[in-house]
Amino acid sequence: MERLIDLGVSKMSFIVPDPLDYKREELVAPMPLTDPIKPEPNYKELEKLFKLFWEIDEIKKREAHVTIRDIKATMVTDKSAKLLKKYFPTSIIGLGCESGSEEHCLKLGRGYSPWEVSRATEILNRHEIYPKINLIVGLPGQDKETVEETLRFMEKLEDKVLYFDAARFEALPATAFENLPSDYGPVKDDNIKKIFEKVNSLHVRHIKKHVGNKWNVLIGVYDTNMTEIAGEEIDKGPKRKFRQLASVVGYPLSKDVDLNTMATVVKIISPTKSLKTGDRKVVEIMGYSMVGFRVIPEGRIIN
Repeated sequence: MERLIDLGVSKMSFIVPDPLDYKREELVAPMPLTDPIKPEPNYKELEKLFKLFWEIDEIKKREAHVTIRDIKATMVTDKSAKLLKKYFPTSIIGLGCESGSEEHCLKLGRGYSPWEVSRATEILNRHEIYPKINLIVGLPGQDKETVEETLRFMEKLEDKVLYFDAARFEALPATAFENLPSDYGPVKDDNIKKIFEKVNSLHVRHIKKHVGNKWNVLIGVYDTNMTEIAGEEIDKGPKRKFRQLASVVGYPLSKDVDLNTMATVVKIISPTKSLKTGDRKVVEIMGYSMVGFRVIPEGRIIN
């Protein structure tokens, strides 16, 4: 991590299946760790790990940030929430949910239900943490009834979360669903549209809070006619063309932007002709754009 900082990296994400699982297996040894609920996190070892980050001078001075991307709702307790707040104060904490339907989650074989996500959200809120909730649309078994349950679930939590993040189902190799069709291309299913409409309405509400803010960003320029990257086609299978659709985007730099925002990219609306990938610019957030099926902030270059 220190080497990355020396190379100029200022934002790093602590991505593992769940950081709160760290050394939890030691609590059940010599038996294997198989239960997603018990035992609780290994708090002693977690704090040792988290303290290592703060021994790095740049992190202590907030010149570089380490964030946690996703955690399991079952691992959220008052003790773990307190650790997250202490050591990752600017991190967006994601909770996997996928579907707001209890029965649908059971059929999918998920290790916990939407009820656990609601419980975890309440605990995180007590520690002034507003998580994002991860959903997946186009899941096997998704129908009108499961979508309506998901929409009711979202309405119940919408004032308790930062935002909802909806991804489209992609069949991954070596999983139970590998032979099922992935959900990609134009969104045609009315049930899927309903979820995206709800997600996007909440994104718009959040983006509006940042209109007028000025962010330093790293520019990425994407050719909308691009058909391959490093010799591989990018329009085969469920490949996403999100950045291509935006054409020119800005990646907010962590030392200049509060990480407790939904923004991972900003669509640059003007001027764009002279920009090239790697440029650092200041943008003013003007509003939002619909890019594919997503709503993202849009901004204009002011420097």
